[in-house]
Amino acid sequence: MEKQWWKTASRVIQTNLQVMDTPRMSAEQLAQNVVELEGNVLAVNVGGIYAWYQSEVLYHHINEWLPKERDLLGDIVRECRKRRVKVIARFDFSKADDSVYLQKPQWFVRNPDGTPHAYGIGRTGPWSILYSTCINGGYRNYEVAVPVLKEALKRYEFDGVFLNAPNYEPCFCESCRKKYRQVFGEELPMEWENGKNITTSPTFAHRKGIKGVREEWESLCYKDNIRLIRENVQAVSPGIPLILYFKTYGEDLDARVSTADVLCAEAQDILSQGIENITPFWLPSLNAKYGSVPEHMPAPFGIIHSCPGMDWRHAGLPEAEYQSWMSRVAANGANLWHSLTGFKETIGDQRLLRTIKAVNQDAVQVEMAMNGAKSAAQVLVVWNSTKSAEGWIGGLLNTQIQFDVEDEKRFSVQRACRYQAVIVPSGGKMLETKKRELEECVRRGVSLLIEEHRASWARESHEFLGIEEEVQGGGELKAAYWRFETDSLQRNLEETLLLPHQGETLYCTVKESSVTEATLVPPFAPLDAVGAPPERASIPVQRTQLPLCVTHKEGDGAVLYLPFAFGCLLREYGLPDDLRLLENMIDWALKDSRVFRMEPCPGLEAVLYQTQNGALLHLINSVGGRPLMKMVPLVDVEFNLLLPPGVSGADVKVLLGPKAVVVRNKERILTVSAARVETWSTFEIVWKKMVPIIG
Repeated sequence: MEKQWWKTASRVIQTNLQVMDTPRMSAEQLAQNVVELEGNVLAVNVGGIYAWYQSEVLYHHINEWLPKERDLLGDIVRECRKRRVKVIARFDFSKADDSVYLQKPQWFVRNPDGTPHAYGIGRTGPWSILYSTCINGGYRNYEVAVPVLKEALKRYEFDGVFLNAPNYEPCFCESCRKKYRQVFGEELPMEWENGKNITTSPTFAHRKGIKGVREEWESLCYKDNIRLIRENVQAVSPGIPLILYFKTYGEDLDARVSTADVLCAEAQDILSQGIENITPFWLPSLNAKYGSVPEHMPAPFGIIHSCPGMDWRHAGLPEAEYQSWMSRVAANGANLWHSLTGFKETIGDQRLLRTIKAVNQDAVQVEMAMNGAKSAAQVLVVWNSTKSAEGWIGGLLNTQIQFDVEDEKRFSVQRACRYQAVIVPSGGKMLETKKRELEECVRRGVSLLIEEHRASWARESHEFLGIEEEVQGGGELKAAYWRFETDSLQRNLEETLLLPHQGETLYCTVKESSVTEATLVPPFAPLDAVGAPPERASIPVQRTQLPLCVTHKEGDGAVLYLPFAFGCLLREYGLPDDLRLLENMIDWALKDSRVFRMEPCPGLEAVLYQTQNGALLHLINSVGGRPLMKMVPLVDVEFNLLLPPGVSGADVKVLLGPKAVVVRNKERILTVSAARVETWSTFEIVWKKMVPIIG
């Protein structure tokens, strides 16, 4: 039986067609462009805001520029079939034309004052206004979405269905109020969060929440709507995959998993926000790792849009920046999905096409080796969408430490115990909702690194954290320091006693059975006096009993407790000494048995996999100031692998990148030196088994 295509390596080209360009479209050329870009899937506009075929569904707005003499969409599907290119049908029911709103206003999102959410009110030119549709209204359910999906799937032979923007938008319409009343037996709150009224731009009103609404309301509405759509899609095209977005921040992942066949996430490199607010380099990697959390599902799609922000969507990302982001998607096990504005003949920046082709060609070279490869991570990060969690992600990537992520709500002992170390950043609810699971993991031998600077939760879990019950919030500290009290975490930092410290810090006392690894040196001066005069820069208190790092044994495992958000320091400052400290914490947790090790190189990402016969390593080079203007080659890059028991050495083959490597083997440590690493290098390592000596 042929493997389902979405469970094999895919390289998707999404054209994001513009209606006014319709007369310029050639179905044959569009399909051929996908092949020329080394793609094997086309995601094409089909229905929703615009119908890209002659729809017979009432209120389904047909693209006014569609040719009358031919079926453009049908031609595109046929031309793709000729070239063995799969076709994903893209639908967007999140908005509708103002002509629909005027006839069926009850289908649309409402603010507390009854006004709708409008898009493009101030837009010039021959454009109608678009209005947000309610997830509980007729448009997104039986009246339009369901009949449109049925019609399109009966008429065309698609290989997948992709719903763009299927998310819930806060709404106060009568349909939502009625449903809320039926489900919860109470009235839907009628006020925006923080008591604010609608913003001056109604376009962004949906980005606010409803004050006092039930936490499960959003997921409930989403699941009900998508379940209906999925049932009707499967009724017409049994087995066709439904592809749905997931958000890495603040979303119920289970709600997506329960209704999707394949997950996808878009990492937008929004350079239009300015350098000070630049999107973190690690977002494509996090999306790929987070989308792989539901292990029963196929690899997620990693969508990268080619533009430097939607306000500049007709321009292209710098080639080096774009190539780096796309390479991270594939190296982290997700399928590439290139999102373009238009098609070859309408794209203004043709450099994008060259970059897409280059990345796709690279991906093809490693697809066979990646088939069946499993993560070799020893560390699990509990993702809770906080700034501290972001800092840990960036710090681990910049030190090339191998890690996977787990959704906070889905945390389980079974999965966590596959790893030697678990990191719990501050700001989440793990001690509130998953304390027993954490305790069980530690008892079974896991090393836990946990931050907690909220006094109530530290007090509640003081025994587990290795501190006394009496704790107090110390507030936001500035001009303070970390002082080493043991050498357990001081490797490569032996010549310094103090490290910079700041942020909200909890004051506590260490239990006798615990070890104080580091203590707080209080601020030596208020901020208005730190610089002058130097004659008064002496530290008044050189040492305290206030811990900044506490360790203790628990069962077969151990706990390292930080009464502050170390991840926030990593995120805000990225100091080299903090990266060294991070390394040392991980080595403490792994008992110096790190499988992969190299000299930290910020901007270089290493992703290690286990294979049937050895290992596979990707190196993604993004070194340099962002946005990247050009790729800066790294020379003499060296990494070490700890050989597993029964292995005497290894053969190393370069699948991708410059081929020159030197391999050495000494005392179970395999050392590989690559003469040069450009954007993406991949190494295939095949173990040499020990041959038993027969006497």
